[in-house]
Amino acid sequence: MRPSDHDDAQVLDAAAVAQLRLLGEEDSGHFIEELVALFDRDFSHRAGALQAALRASDFARATSLAHTMRGSCVAVGAQRIARRCEEVEERVGREDYVGARVVAAQLPAEYVLAKQALDAEVHRLRGSD
Repeated sequence: MRPSDHDDAQVLDAAAVAQLRLLGEEDSGHFIEELVALFDRDFSHRAGALQAALRASDFARATSLAHTMRGSCVAVGAQRIARRCEEVEERVGREDYVGARVVAAQLPAEYVLAKQALDAEVHRLRGSD
């Protein structure tokens, strides 16, 4: 199934987003906005490094990066992309390097969906400031 076949509820973990909303209500969404900005910078950088590691057959580094990326995704409730990162880890662990590269190549599109859903959450919390 293509990433565009899903809606925000499937992209984000509802329980994690609810926790973020509670935190964000106290400061009109500023905390979540900062968290999403950090996720944006971190994920973008690491996704490029992951692609480079896989191209260079540096599978230990690729596993480490995918694991770290998964943790960042979980922290902001981006469940579907977290599962993709976990899948990269698992495929490398099974020495399915072609499969790992295929899944890693899907991460940018998944990231766009996660970022859009997170931005929508920030907008909801911030209201129409």
